[in-house]
Amino acid sequence: MTWQVSLALKGDLQRYLDAEVKAGRRSVYGVVNARKNTLKNKLRKQVVAATKSQKLANTIRDWINPEKEFAAEITAYVFSKALYKRRGGLTDLIQVLDKGATIFAQGSKLLAIPIDSRLTRGRGVRGNRKTKSPSDFPEGTFVFRPRKKGGGGGYLFWAARPDEIAFVLVHYVRLHKKIDIDRDYQAAIKNIDLAVARKWERESQKLVRQFDVGA
Repeated sequence: MTWQVSLALKGDLQRYLDAEVKAGRRSVYGVVNARKNTLKNKLRKQVVAATKSQKLANTIRDWINPEKEFAAEITAYVFSKALYKRRGGLTDLIQVLDKGATIFAQGSKLLAIPIDSRLTRGRGVRGNRKTKSPSDFPEGTFVFRPRKKGGGGGYLFWAARPDEIAFVLVHYVRLHKKIDIDRDYQAAIKNIDLAVARKWERESQKLVRQFDVGA
């Protein structure tokens, strides 16, 4: 430990120790920030693969605290802004993709599921892809036929094309799990302490050369 005495005599010991602390904080920040970005990007890729929607994938955002300063404690967040307001509160659409859900029709109404691909080619007021519903068409456009096996619901056939189904009418829709958030999260935190230690060691080696520290 004679190098500490030498540094102290030269007045560089405190500078070296301060630099070492900053190097440690930079290491923590660098690793946590990189893992955060990787997690966000992987989740976005999962959403695109499951839904073909880059717009929905882009609702997955990230944030790190503190944003600029290298502090001793750093917290990173990856979260969803795909919040859908419905009766009973907000629903996170990304969480629905991860957990699955069952959507029930309200009251005596039925859910209309478009079967004809042409029903999804419309454009909304912002130019976004919009799925049409039976109410978008004038009366007489469809012919209703109940399900043969019972259980409620049925089909809406085009009146002009009576052999082609436009919508299936059901009481509920079950959405199955499409993505796996926990898988990518576990990968993001795996051996994170070891990654910080290795990065800090590399930073320390730079300081050793900078301050000409010897054993």
